[in-house]
Amino acid sequence: MEVKGENPIRFSIRREGNVAIIEFQLTRNLTPEDLKSMDIPDPVSDKFSHMIVVLSGKGPVWLYSYLTHLYHVVKVLAIFDPRIGKGIVTASHTPEYAPGDLIELPE
Repeated sequence: MEVKGENPIRFSIRREGNVAIIEFQLTRNLTPEDLKSMDIPDPVSDKFSHMIVVLSGKGPVWLYSYLTHLYHVVKVLAIFDPRIGKGIVTASHTPEYAPGDLIELPE
């Protein structure tokens, strides 16, 4: 597992087959100004743009909006929903997946 960034948010990337799980943890309360200086994993240089990417973590809605915009370039983007234990596809660039499809996460 790779870890990127120290403050104010810590990211980790876990790759399992064709799925990359991007987990984040806040190290303090975020402010909108923090968006300007976050060290966010890059899907191209970190080589996961061709994968199903599942975002997971507790954060404000505007952070998720920002991250989904940044990760729109990936093959499939999903958001982890802990209530059902799966990723919910929100964007796809392949006919194999459509918004609303569920992604089983590797153990």
